[in-house]
Amino acid sequence: CTARMKVPVDFVVRHDPAGSEGVDSAAIFVDLAQNGRMMGVEDVPQDTHMEGTQGAVPHVQLYSRVMHKLADGYARVGEEEQVLIWLQQIRILQAAINTVAIMQAQAAAQNEQGDLAPGAAGAEGQAREPAKLHDILKGELVAADGSKTSAEQLKGKTVAIYFSAGWCQPCKAFTPQLIQVYSKLKIADGKDFEIVLVSADRSQEAFDDYFGKMPWLAVDFADAETRSALSAAVGVQGIPMLAIFNEEGQLITTEGRAAIASDPMGDKFPWLPDGAEEAVPADAAAQ
Repeated sequence: CTARMKVPVDFVVRHDPAGSEGVDSAAIFVDLAQNGRMMGVEDVPQDTHMEGTQGAVPHVQLYSRVMHKLADGYARVGEEEQVLIWLQQIRILQAAINTVAIMQAQAAAQNEQGDLAPGAAGAEGQAREPAKLHDILKGELVAADGSKTSAEQLKGKTVAIYFSAGWCQPCKAFTPQLIQVYSKLKIADGKDFEIVLVSADRSQEAFDDYFGKMPWLAVDFADAETRSALSAAVGVQGIPMLAIFNEEGQLITTEGRAAIASDPMGDKFPWLPDGAEEAVPADAAAQ
C-alpha cells in the first residue's frame, strides 16, 4: 500500500518493536512519499520528529494525521479538488470517531447502572458469570424486508453479532465476505447459524440503506438500549467487529472477522479458539 502512494507530502510512519518502545535506534521508519522507503533514525530529517510520534499511536490518529498531511500537501501544490476530497474524508472520519465515542459512552452508562444485572459483580465482590446473549438480546429483531422475528428463535443456534455501519469502509469491504460464508453455512450446509447486525449508523435512513443489502437480522435501529448493552457485553472498541456466541448464548470469540478472513468457506465453523470445547446443551447435560 505505501509503495503505491504518490502524494506531494513528506510523511513518515514510525514502528517501534515490542519491548523497544521509544528507542530511536531500534525503530523502523517508512517514508510514504518515497515509495515506502525504509530508513533508520539517522536518515529521518530532524524536523520530522513531532510531539506524539513516540509510543503507541491508535490507528484512528494515524489515519487522521495522514489525511491532514494529504490535504496540506495538495494545498501547497494547488490541487484544490484533491484538497476538498481529503477534507471530506476528514469530516467522515471525525463523524465515525464521534459515533464510536457515543456508543462507548452509552455502553459505560449501561455498565454503571449496577443493579446486579447478569454479568455484574455479586454481593461482597463475588463475580457473577458473564451475561449470556439471551439475557441481553430480547424482544423482536427486524429483517431487511421490514418483518420482525422474536429473539427467542436464536436460542439453540450459533449467533454472530455484527457491529458495523455503512459509513465504515472496512465494514463495507467485509460485509460481502460475511454474506458469502453466511449463505454457505446456513443454506448450503444447513447449519443452525444466524447473524444479527448492531448498527453504528448515524440515522434511520442510513441504517435502512445499509441493512437493506443484508440477508440476516438486525437489532432495531430505534432500540439504542439493546445496541449499547451488546456493545458493552463484548467490549466493542471499533468496527467492524464480529462476536460469536454458542448455542447456550456464551461468548466464543470477539475475533470472528479474523476467523472468517482465514476460513472463508466456514470449514472451521463455529471458529472455537484453540483449547476451547463446544458447549453441551443444557438438556443434554441434564441427562
